[in-house]
Amino acid sequence: MEVKGVAGGKPSTLLTWNELRSAREDSNWELAVVTKALSSPTLSIYYPEDVVDIAESMLYRVDLPPVSRPTRGRYARSWGKTLEQ
Repeated sequence: MEVKGVAGGKPSTLLTWNELRSAREDSNWELAVVTKALSSPTLSIYYPEDVVDIAESMLYRVDLPPVSRPTRGRYARSWGKTLEQ
């Protein structure tokens, strides 16, 4: 079971890639969402069939190589002042 809480009344929340993967693979998966968590908490339970088809990709991980100084090379671009200026 994943548990999420939101301050407002709309049960809109973020799921990690692993949480969504679990929803796709585990038929016993549940998502508990507490809306109005700071004022008048209301609990709603959602199941994989409620979540999987409406989930939107919104975030991507990008593992970039370290750049020691601004360059115009392959991985980093810098125009104007350098970091030292």
